[in-house]
Formats: sequence, structure tokens, C-alpha cells
Amino acid sequence: MMLLLLQVTFLASLASSSTSTPQRPWLARTLPISQRVELLLANLTVNQKIQQTYAVHSSESVARQFQQDGVGSVKFLSAFDEDLETSIQKRNQLQSDFLAASGIPISFINEGLHGGAPGGTIFPMPVNQGATWNRTLVRLIARAIAIEARAIGVDTVFAPVVNLWTDPRFGRLQEGYSENPFLTATLGMEAVLGLQHNVTTPSDYLDNVSVASLGKHYAAYGAATGGLNGGPASVDRRMLFEVYLRPWSALASVGMRACMPAHNTVLGVPCHANEYLLKDVLRERFGFRGVALSDCNDIGVLVDYRYAANASHAASLALKAGVDWDLQCGTDPEQWG
Repeated sequence: MMLLLLQVTFLASLASSSTSTPQRPWLARTLPISQRVELLLANLTVNQKIQQTYAVHSSESVARQFQQDGVGSVKFLSAFDEDLETSIQKRNQLQSDFLAASGIPISFINEGLHGGAPGGTIFPMPVNQGATWNRTLVRLIARAIAIEARAIGVDTVFAPVVNLWTDPRFGRLQEGYSENPFLTATLGMEAVLGLQHNVTTPSDYLDNVSVASLGKHYAAYGAATGGLNGGPASVDRRMLFEVYLRPWSALASVGMRACMPAHNTVLGVPCHANEYLLKDVLRERFGFRGVALSDCNDIGVLVDYRYAANASHAASLALKAGVDWDLQCGTDPEQWG
């Protein structure tokens, strides 16, 4: 798990400014990714490994609580100040301070559905892109999003969304390309290839005008009972594979580097604890070799589902199921007591 996690959290995101030292040889971009992972893992303490599973979606002050031992990722802090230039300067300073303290870079993650940067280009929503049936256009849009996102320091974007909104009551249909699994799979593949600049294998580096593609929401999110956001997926196994999982097989085939489990349950099991979906299907059957980032606070929601007894049990279930990152939205560890 940590091998896959670190491929995205720091190896794919290091800029040319990062320098290797005899004490930190894993920062050398001249080495293969697998070798750099081995070098870093051998150097990490247990606490550092644990903190690599944490994703901060909050303020700079919260991110800095992890500075000494590193953190898996930070959702790009674009709201630092009123102007983007100052935000980027603070982001660069944050990265520099983390490198100096722990030698483990931060992965900066952000949305990327129809734009890559605050103040940047805003493209039509995916539902409009899907209506064009133009796969070349979708790839070009993804390339522009990747370039703009990377320009502000982001290395991983939450895109594409391949929810199939087969129920018109589903309230997030604008995020997906269509209700058709073939069209959604085709355009989703183009988005991944555009974002990652045609890099399809996890052993290859992304270039400096590309980002890792994080697809969402896995799986059958648009099949919610009654069309309610996060409601249980009303599908049997045959419908699951013939319709809702087809785009995911396609995204895995072109090297999507990350995914986000859905809020809902599938076949009676919450997606964030669904070992069958995350391991048996996505990784083993479809060949996905990336990392899984929880949706906002959804590991803790396993307790609300009465699927986990407490937060520790929830974390254990999610980790064993194949969730690598815990995205904590708006939480502050200093307040946990």
C-alpha cells in the first residue's frame, strides 16, 4: 500500500528544484521510481508512515502540524490570500519547509473537473462536454486543466468523474459525461490521457505539464436509491458490472493513478470498507495500480453506517479494504484532545 501511496504523494510531484543529498537519496529524480520508494520506505518511522495516509483539506496552520514528520497530501490552499500570486508563494514556502524538516515532499491535490486553477480557464461542465461526443475536445480540455493546475503547484486533480446518472433525480448529474457507460468510459479515458499526457504506466514519471488523474466516485454513485446523494446503490451484481463498472475498467486500462471511493454502499457494503470492490475488482480484475483517497471524512462515516464500532475500527477497515489516504475536511488534530 505504501509503495503505491508514495508514487503519487511525492514521486510524481517533485519539481526539478528538489535536490538529492547523501542523507536523502530518494529525492534524486535520476533514479527509477521503484528505487526511490524503497530508499524512502527504509528511512521512514512508523509515525511518518501513518502520517503519509493523512490528507489535509483545511488551513495552512493545520497542515503545518504535520511538518516535522510529513503528511500525505494537502488540498491546494488556494484561499491563503486574496491574490493567487501570494497563495503560490505560500504554497512554495510550505513545500520548502516540509522538505527541510522531514525530507518528504507534500502532494498538493485539488479539484480539476472543469478547470485547473483559481482565476484560470473555466470550461463547460462534463455533462456539456459529453453532449459533444467529441473525444478529441475532451482530451484537449484535460490537457489545459493539467497545465494550469501544475502551474500553481498541484500534482493530482479530482477528475474525471464517471458517475452514471441513470436516475434523473440524482442531484450531481452535471459532473458526469452521460448516463451511457460506453460514452462515459470513452470520454473518461480521454480525460485521463489528457491529464497525464499519455503516461499510462505507474513506473513512468509524469512531466512538468501533467498531473495525476484521480477518478471518482467508485462505484455506482449515480445509482442511489431515490436519487439521494450517498444513498445505497440500487443495483445487482450484473447491473454493477455491465453498466456502472465499465468506465472504471476503462480508466484503469489507461493508467489512471488514483481514485476516490463513493459515499454510498454497493451490494450492502460501504465503498470505503468494500474490499471486494477496491481490491478484488478494481486492483486485481481491472489492473488498477494507483492509490485510493477517501471522500471527505468518509472513513469516519463507517461508524455512522454502524459498519465500524469506532474511529479506530473504521480506519482499520478502510486500510484493509484498500483506502490509502484519509481526506479530512475541516478538521483540526489539535482539537481532538
